[in-house]
Amino acid sequence: MLCSDGITRHISDVEIRELLASPHPPVTICQEMKRICYERGAEDNLTAVIIKVSGESVDNIAELEESTIAASRSPFPNSAILSQSVQNDYDEIPTQNLQMPTEAQQFQTLQSAPQMSAEPATENTSTDSYQNTMQITANNDEPNSIVVERDERNYVIDERNSSGGALGKILPFLLGLILGSLVGAGAYYLYSSMQPPEKTPEITQMQSPNIPFTTFENARRSVDADPQKYITAQGATADDAEDFYLLGRAYMLQGNYPQARELFGKAKSNLAEYKGENKAMLTNEIAIAHAVTKNEFSIKFLEAEKANSTADKSTNANTNGK
Repeated sequence: MLCSDGITRHISDVEIRELLASPHPPVTICQEMKRICYERGAEDNLTAVIIKVSGESVDNIAELEESTIAASRSPFPNSAILSQSVQNDYDEIPTQNLQMPTEAQQFQTLQSAPQMSAEPATENTSTDSYQNTMQITANNDEPNSIVVERDERNYVIDERNSSGGALGKILPFLLGLILGSLVGAGAYYLYSSMQPPEKTPEITQMQSPNIPFTTFENARRSVDADPQKYITAQGATADDAEDFYLLGRAYMLQGNYPQARELFGKAKSNLAEYKGENKAMLTNEIAIAHAVTKNEFSIKFLEAEKANSTADKSTNANTNGK
């Protein structure tokens, strides 16, 4: 095989050796190599040159060669002989008249195969499939010509299939997506309409207000809102521990700590006779208020807090006025 342009890309050396060792003629081997290459994705032009040499091989090569006799050599060669041998190495060797044997000049010549068209090839089982593909030269004096088989392809664009190809692939996908969205929305609406509405939890029991606690809290808020108004309204009618505590709280907020201390003492004395539900809370409130009015440090701290509260109110009023 003299030339294998493009063949070895698709066919390994082992496969090429098996094809060359087969009993088929070179034309058949070339056709088989072309078929294998195109099946494996070959697109370029392929070139394969196969020459079959006919004749018997020489078995006993050693008999034609002369035997070599080793002569004895001196251990110390002469310098003149060495120089002469070196000079002889550079002399030109005379050209011998070599002639190729007659049997080795019989080569098989390949003719160029017809070009392949763009249409797919069809198998032809007739005896004319390989006609004019092999020629044996009869004249040994003329040089043998080697014809290289090439395969050329012509590609034609199919305008009918190429136009609108991308749109034809995307349009079914978009239609399927829109249809799926509509089906999903309808299913969700149907499912939500079939679900029963959630019922509002019913009130099983109304909690009745604690009237004594509410009354006490409202009275204490009235004292904190306007102490002088509470003193004027309830100062002469106080008769139990709750009334004395609220009246003492009003005097304490006005800064009359001695009068407030006296009223807290009366409230503490009347706790034993108090029958209301707020007795525990009232006991703690009276003890705290009585301790504040008896401690000078607590009184100063309470006065400072009242001054800070008054200053904050004045600042807010000025800011709102601007």
